[in-house]
Amino acid sequence: MYDNYLNETYAKLSALRLSFLVEPLEVVKLVHDYRMYWKPKKVKTLLLAESHVYTEIEATNHKHDFKELPNYPCRYVRFVYCLSYGENHRLNEIIDSRKGTPQFWKLFNESVKGNFKIANNHNRTDKIEQKIKLLNKMRDEDGVWLLDASIIGLYNDGLKPDATEYTKIVECSFENYCAPIINNIKPERVIVIGKTVYDRLASVINTFCPNAEWIHQPNARLKKKHKKTLSNI
Repeated sequence: MYDNYLNETYAKLSALRLSFLVEPLEVVKLVHDYRMYWKPKKVKTLLLAESHVYTEIEATNHKHDFKELPNYPCRYVRFVYCLSYGENHRLNEIIDSRKGTPQFWKLFNESVKGNFKIANNHNRTDKIEQKIKLLNKMRDEDGVWLLDASIIGLYNDGLKPDATEYTKIVECSFENYCAPIINNIKPERVIVIGKTVYDRLASVINTFCPNAEWIHQPNARLKKKHKKTLSNI
């Protein structure tokens, strides 16, 4: 069912004839597969972000092997649910110096009131183990799941869609992919990550999720008393 939403949304995005470079459907499906792997049976808290990071099809040819995770996708993509993103030593060939998205691992920890040792953990084996334990807790115990408002990567080495195309992409993705999923899973809470993201998406989000809340990005440079976090909403 969710695969159908993805395919239909991608077809509608393609029909928009955007000047912004859109990833091949194969990459978008890979991101979707990782997202579905970590989907809880019952989603209690939905974290709504903006998008994954643009990934070239060639990059997805590189693989990792996590034997401890049965049926886990094996191809690389720049997405937080892909455990080799930011942990390139687990790939069959190091192709990327990117550090992943450490701010999201901090947020994941906060979402389950966890203390998993991920930040500043220089033991690569233990760091991966900690990440897996955290993701398992999110999925199997706390019902926390990450969904992106755009099915395609909106950040391509500094290049972003202009304001007009951004709106088209997000509205098309949210209405045809996110909204049906949200209506199906009926989360208890929807939390948008980032005030800027919330402001840019407010009109489309409020149409489908009128009770959505927002928090600052975990790496936002604000004094603690001014920072809106999971613990104070």
